[in-house]
Amino acid sequence: MKTLSAYPGIARVVACLVCCLIAPTIGAENVRPARELALSVELHPPSGEATEHEPVLALVTVTNPLETRVEVWGRESAIRLAVYDSDGKLLTPEVRPTADGFRSIIKLDGKGKRTFAVMVSRWHHLAKAGRYVIKVDFWDLCGYWPEKVIASCRRDYEVKPFCKDRLLRCCEALTSRADTTLRGLMDVSDILTAWRHEEMKRDLDNLALTMLADVRHEIALPYLMQIARLRRYSEAFAGIRWVGTKTAREILEKLAESGDEGVSKLAKRELAMWDKPKLPAHPWAVQGHVP
Repeated sequence: MKTLSAYPGIARVVACLVCCLIAPTIGAENVRPARELALSVELHPPSGEATEHEPVLALVTVTNPLETRVEVWGRESAIRLAVYDSDGKLLTPEVRPTADGFRSIIKLDGKGKRTFAVMVSRWHHLAKAGRYVIKVDFWDLCGYWPEKVIASCRRDYEVKPFCKDRLLRCCEALTSRADTTLRGLMDVSDILTAWRHEEMKRDLDNLALTMLADVRHEIALPYLMQIARLRRYSEAFAGIRWVGTKTAREILEKLAESGDEGVSKLAKRELAMWDKPKLPAHPWAVQGHVP
């Protein structure tokens, strides 16, 4: 009777199949998706310090309360914010998150943690003084069971009336972090309190231009125009359009006439979008679905 050794081709196939079946169980760590996480939220500027139009940032930290490693979704898309006014009225759509196309599962060691920087103002622009409640949910998007909230946290938040000097300082500080040639020339921690977290500076610097563009006030226009001209960052041009005033349009028209082809092209694109039907104010409202 012939054995598999007599058929080397078949033997190799069988060996590969056996390895594929056995390998995952040899030395593999049994890491399961997190069913429960501890969630903490730190808001910047702190409640009572922010004024109208200042971009508000949430540092969201998820902590594994177990001694064993667990899997969690490693992108900000797992986080959903809801903003309520003082009467309890929901100011943001209830949009369920969906995996954003990139598998980004990370492992948290026992008692380990991960911090995400999330812009509150992208969910609701806090342009009016008053008291708010900000609710943060962290969803399981690992795909092992139906998506659900595995951690949640609420924070009271107060926005003070408009302060021109403070918003000017905020825009100046954000510009110094958004433009790499200016970074480090000034201490921004007095106005951009989140930057006191040294370990988060890199992530925060990547958000600086987004925050500046989201000020949506004419005070930000000179700073956005400077970055648009010198750095040609598309988000600076979009930020000018989001201000939505006559002055903002005139700036885009002037930039569109620039001899710099890159600047002119980006400005013309924003002008073309100016009169188009507005997208939902919520940045992710066109994604996911409303439950």
